[in-house]
Amino acid sequence: MSRRMGYLLRLGVSLAVLAALVWIIDAPAAYDRLRSMDLRWIAVAVVCFSLVTLLMARRWQITARRLGASFGFGWAVREYYLSQMVNLCLPGGVLGDAGRAVRTPRGTGGLTHAAHAVMIERLIGQGGVLLVGLFGVALALLPGGVDWPGWL
Repeated sequence: MSRRMGYLLRLGVSLAVLAALVWIIDAPAAYDRLRSMDLRWIAVAVVCFSLVTLLMARRWQITARRLGASFGFGWAVREYYLSQMVNLCLPGGVLGDAGRAVRTPRGTGGLTHAAHAVMIERLIGQGGVLLVGLFGVALALLPGGVDWPGWL
């Protein structure tokens, strides 16, 4: 298969998945809700999401480098965005990460090193989320930490 045909095939599959999602959800209702949102909050969310994605891509790049895999930051960012989109669109939430491992350049230690880098990077991320969550719960339980509603 030529490179151009491969690109067109990937583009077609991506568009088909997006079209299926639009068909499955109530697109007009979703559009109405989005239209009524404050654009400033959407901008804040996009900036925060982008910053976190850049940091996660850098974490993956550092982890992979320690395991003998080497790739550029721009490539890591592109792969991470693609991985997030696949994880959000398909059931399971890990297929994008598996794809990230498979698409890691072959001259970088093979699939085993790439898979280990992705798994360790995800484990570090989950550990960070757990620590932040525990810190939040601890703050909430301290006297004066959070003013919980009486019914809660």
